[in-house]
Amino acid sequence: MNYLGALINPPTLRISAAVRVVVDGNSIYSTVGGSAIATLLATKIQSELGVSVTADDKSRSGASWLDMAADGGRVDTSFDASVDAGARNILICGETANSVNTGGFTATVRKGAQAWADCKAYVAARRAATPNLKVVLCGTTPSNLGATWNARVAEFEALAKANYRQCGIHAYVNFRTAASPAFNHDGATDLFNAYAGYWADYWLHL
Repeated sequence: MNYLGALINPPTLRISAAVRVVVDGNSIYSTVGGSAIATLLATKIQSELGVSVTADDKSRSGASWLDMAADGGRVDTSFDASVDAGARNILICGETANSVNTGGFTATVRKGAQAWADCKAYVAARRAATPNLKVVLCGTTPSNLGATWNARVAEFEALAKANYRQCGIHAYVNFRTAASPAFNHDGATDLFNAYAGYWADYWLHL
């Protein structure tokens, strides 16, 4: 059973030591399982494929898409700037939860369409700084924060799913699909708690 979501139209990528992975997002990406997702992804690639890749974590607990865009230079400098390195640079990014709930560091709470605009601006700036950058956008994991939060996230996800390719995003990971029961329960506290153990595991299936 695929409880972890659907990777829509995944890009083709040859994993090699030349690959550099940078992860940027909120607390889900920076502290899950006590380790940064970038570090654990590199460990998984090494153990399963026997390939050592460079992986950097730039995620920050509490960050919104606006916060990520405002400080995007810290992400850009992590990529390999050598000749033809663009095809080897991968950005895995995800947020939205803070954008539509707390508003991030500046408490600028956004609606779904506004958060999507912020996300697009963030991605456009990263791609401008690193030509041929491969971008994987992660959908927002469900929560139990209520109907307003759910509606804003649903709006963001619908826009992302319909438009990600036009925005230069190479793949979109959707955690809200009928085939993913563990991630399809916004607002249901009992189900949210029942699947809490999967939070430390979902990103390994990108």
